[in-house]
Amino acid sequence: MYFDESKGMHYDPKNANRHEINGVLRGFFGYDWRELQKGPQWAPDESQAVTMPCRAGQFLIFPTTLMHASTPHAGKTKGMRLAVAARYVPTSVELYGNMKETNIVYELGGSFSLAQYGAVLAAGRNEHTHNRIRTHTTRGKEFVNAYPR
Repeated sequence: MYFDESKGMHYDPKNANRHEINGVLRGFFGYDWRELQKGPQWAPDESQAVTMPCRAGQFLIFPTTLMHASTPHAGKTKGMRLAVAARYVPTSVELYGNMKETNIVYELGGSFSLAQYGAVLAAGRNEHTHNRIRTHTTRGKEFVNAYPR
């Protein structure tokens, strides 16, 4: 791994998509991932990059450790892209443990409340009590577990 995520990053909204690399504007919502690089001169070998074009309705699934990026939207419309990040972990993992007292997460230059947050049991049993488990959506629809509890 070429990044040290324990370093933290400096948030500067003026830097969003303003860093040019090889003629392409890069950036991530005011963050510069180079601040996390273990070696300041390291750069990925972009000749090894693989393009994965997707048509409307298609999607990719990949692990979070995969270095990834996207080019500007090439469609004829100015439609948006949607990204969904899902994390699947064993119930033994404590989620947001150090933030339960404040119930607020500060991240990516903003914040969000954990008041309505809860993990959803995708399969198996939860034999731990350290995470809030949601059994219904915020609109009251029950999550159906594929396996009995």
